[in-house]
Amino acid sequence: ILKIDRSFTAPLTGVDHRQARAFTKAIVELAASLDLATVVEGVESREQAGVLQQMGCPLAQGYLFSPPISPLEVDDLLRVTPWPQAV
Repeated sequence: ILKIDRSFTAPLTGVDHRQARAFTKAIVELAASLDLATVVEGVESREQAGVLQQMGCPLAQGYLFSPPISPLEVDDLLRVTPWPQAV
């Protein structure tokens, strides 16, 4: 699994999003060509999640889904939290 840092996530929906999207998409495509899944951290909005879904990124984490929780709470969260739909 290749983890994409939150510093690439925040600009995905900003005013200057073109470069951030191109770079993030390249990372996702490179990982896929190497048979690696990608997980993006720092997803805070449905718009960010939608952009990442369109890029083919299969996994994400961030406050959109949940604040930090204990390992014991993860199973319960995953049962009730689907990927949000793009806005």
